[in-house]
Parts: sequence; C-alpha cells; structure tokens
Amino acid sequence: MEKQREEEKKAARLREEELKKKVEEEKARLRKEAEERIKLEAARLELSKKRQIRSYYPYGVQIAKFNQVPSAKEVDQYLPLYCYEIGSEKYVIDLQVKLLLGIEKLDSEFSSSSIEQLKQLSDAEKARMWNLLWPMIGSFIRLKDSEQYSMTDMKEAYDSEGRKFQELLLYWVKLSDFNEVLLKGEEYKHVKERVDTLGICPVYHNDDENTVAVYGFGSNSGTPVHANGSLPSPPSELDLPVTLVGKAQVALKMINKQLW
Repeated sequence: MEKQREEEKKAARLREEELKKKVEEEKARLRKEAEERIKLEAARLELSKKRQIRSYYPYGVQIAKFNQVPSAKEVDQYLPLYCYEIGSEKYVIDLQVKLLLGIEKLDSEFSSSSIEQLKQLSDAEKARMWNLLWPMIGSFIRLKDSEQYSMTDMKEAYDSEGRKFQELLLYWVKLSDFNEVLLKGEEYKHVKERVDTLGICPVYHNDDENTVAVYGFGSNSGTPVHANGSLPSPPSELDLPVTLVGKAQVALKMINKQLW
C-alpha cells in the first residue's frame, strides 16, 4: 500500500511538472509572438515614416532604391556627377553620392574624418544645384521623349520641387573621399566604371556674369554649355565627359533663368 502511494505521488509530481512545463512553453510562445508583432509594427511605422518623409522629397529621390548598390543602368540615371571647386578642393553633393552608392547615410561607407569635413550647402548653393539636378531627380524624368507637355506645367513642377529641394539638409563631399569609397569594395566596381566612363562634370562659376558653364562631349565637345547662351573661354583643364541627354537639355533651356 505504501509503495502504491509513493508511485501515485511520483505520478502526480510528473503531471505537475509536465503541466508547468507546458505553461512555461505557452508563455514563451506568447512572448515571442508579442515581440514579433512589436518588431513588425515598428518596421511598419518606420516604413510609413520613411514614406512620409520621402513624400517631401523631389520625385526622383522618392522612388530611389537605398540599402542596395544600384545596377549600372540605375547608376547612369544619376550621372554626370557634378563637381564644384571650393578653394583648392573639388567637391560633389552628398545627394548624388548617396544615389550612386545606394546608401541613406554617408557614415555607413565614409570614414569619421570624411564626415567631419563635410560642408553644408547654403540655400543659395541649393538653388544653384537644383538647376542642374532637376533633370536628373525631378518629376521631369517621368516624361518619355515622345510625350507632349506644357512648359507652364513643367515650370510649376520645377518650382514646386525646388522648394522641396530647399528643405533638404545637403552637404558637399570631397571628391577624393568619394573616390576612396569607390575603391573600397568589389560591389562598387561597376559604379566606378560608369562614373569614369560617363563622367565627372566640372561646374565653373563665372563671377562676372553670375552664370555657370558645364562641359560636354558630342557635337559640343570641349565647348561649355552656358546658361545664357554665351560661350566663355574654357579653363585650362578639361575633365571627363558629361552626359546631358535630350531631356536635360530641354529642361535647362526651359528654365529661362541664370543657373548661378
């Protein structure tokens, strides 16, 4: 009889331990599901936040793919790389750098010393760069070459997106630092090839006329494309070719104003 009671107690303990184990497993499962729901909700909110933030960007930045290296075809969309000389150093705008590398933040690829040497664009500099970048990232890129469009509508789009561009926090990045990043890994090999092939476009500020000249190849090889149609003497050093496709040329002619 005593032995039977001991066995019954042992069986009861086993059942209790099994039940306790199941309760703990259920609690763990519920905790895990709750954590996953929280993560999914946080990711959804982050995505929603990014979409909302991007809605304030020019069209080309809204649709850009980040967190992945763009294909050669996608890289071509963001070229030429406009280069402006400040003092004795050549700089490019960080937005173009991010689009070409497919990154949202420079510190993911650039050294801390490079980040410390960034120079913020002034409102006046943003306005000047917008004239050059709009054919590349503005709603103008949605048009097909065969499409008809109203110059008035396009001018309104240019002004509207220009205001969005003004709200962006933009920086000048040393061209030498950008080149260092391109040489860092194999994943950027095709980006470097496209930049080297299609070109870094030097932007020259004409202080006397308050205009800008950019250099291109093709029928105007070595001849600066100038905002007001005048042709200043080219500087002593010519850089790589610039790709200004039909849309860009039309857009620049459409904006009847000085670039700088």
